[in-house]
Amino acid sequence: MNILFISRAYPPVVGGIEKQNFEIAAALSEICHIDVIANTRGKWLLPLFLPYVTFRALISVRKYDVVLLGDGVLGITGYLLKLVTGKPVACIIHGLDLTYHNTLYQKLWVDIFLRHADKLIAVGHETIHQGVSRGIPASNFVFVPNGVTHANPDAIFTHQELETLIGKQIQGHILLTIGRLVKRKGVAWFIDNVFGTLNENCIYIIAGAGKEEANILSAIQNNHLQERVFFIGEITERDKKLLFTTADIFIQPNIKVNEAIKLFASLYRQPLANPEQLLATLALEKKAGSRFSKLSGGQKQRVAIALALVNDPDIVFLDEVSTGLDPQARRNMWALVEQIKDRGKTVFLTTHY
Repeated sequence: MNILFISRAYPPVVGGIEKQNFEIAAALSEICHIDVIANTRGKWLLPLFLPYVTFRALISVRKYDVVLLGDGVLGITGYLLKLVTGKPVACIIHGLDLTYHNTLYQKLWVDIFLRHADKLIAVGHETIHQGVSRGIPASNFVFVPNGVTHANPDAIFTHQELETLIGKQIQGHILLTIGRLVKRKGVAWFIDNVFGTLNENCIYIIAGAGKEEANILSAIQNNHLQERVFFIGEITERDKKLLFTTADIFIQPNIKVNEAIKLFASLYRQPLANPEQLLATLALEKKAGSRFSKLSGGQKQRVAIALALVNDPDIVFLDEVSTGLDPQARRNMWALVEQIKDRGKTVFLTTHY
């Protein structure tokens, strides 16, 4: 089989899609013939790369059996190739390829370009759900998990090997974040605002590299979490498999508000029967589908309180919850404290106001 693989993001630029597409090209080259047309210069070249790659592919596509697109941004290229040549087109799809909040993008890329691809290769079940909810037939999707390549699927890793990797004996529930560490992923925010609300038997392991490293290390030190949060930097493929095998849950801090509520409820043995009711209590219903990075300071504080209440505690400690809020947001926070008291909770509050 001859494959034309088009990627709008590729090494030496560093990033998740870049690494994924490089590894896909390398793996496919071992089982078939593959030619790659890729943008290796970064996002700034994308406006020029799209018309260039479309023209170049139209000239050469007839000698290939199938066209594979590296992500949904290239949907327009795939649509034109299929329209003009009739060649089969497959596209690797991530969640944002379908949920990007732009009316023009939704009407063109999602409703037309991606819908007409022969196959959409989804890296998560939620991606398929988002596509189906937007009218794309489920039969258009195929699920291929993104992440560890199990060269030896029967390999067994022990807790002792994990402790050797961390360099310390650890006990408890293990939370894990792996990947490129950038601000929008919210790891430092998670440590500053959320992790301290979890049971003390929760351990957080962070592996990867990126511009956010210094802020993550500062957050660990400032919150005195050196015994519970471990930053281990870049790791080998073997260690990545070890972490995925021994961790209890994979954490992506910058997720949607309602997803965070469900996630934290799953960490407790006896959470609220309906934890999402906290969204109404804390006036967060309209923000249920929003990501942490898009919230105001007051909304982020309310989310942190919701996560602290998800296990229905009898006693609640609120430490400086009004810090950084404007006067109106501060008054709203005091009203919220009253609501928590009205639910029969004992509240310990520290504040300078």
